[in-house]
Amino acid sequence: MNEKEFQLEIITPQKVVYREDVVSVTAPGKEGYLGILANHAALLTSLKPGKIEIRKAGDLIPVTVRVQSGFLETSNNKVVVLVDKAEIEE
Repeated sequence: MNEKEFQLEIITPQKVVYREDVVSVTAPGKEGYLGILANHAALLTSLKPGKIEIRKAGDLIPVTVRVQSGFLETSNNKVVVLVDKAEIEE
């Protein structure tokens, strides 16, 4: 199955925590979790502290990144997450 990918960047004031091509993202929005796939409509929303789940093509287990509050923007098949703090869970 050919899964469409888009670029995801998770950025804190200190560094870029994550930058990869992915097939889906689930993020903790202020009004509840939201899912993003390729070709998502343009969106700017605030995030609450929680977990971002990232799925790359062919992976069965998602990558999980714990984040503090911040913002998520999606436009032109790119998602940028700006947060105060982010840590990839092992």
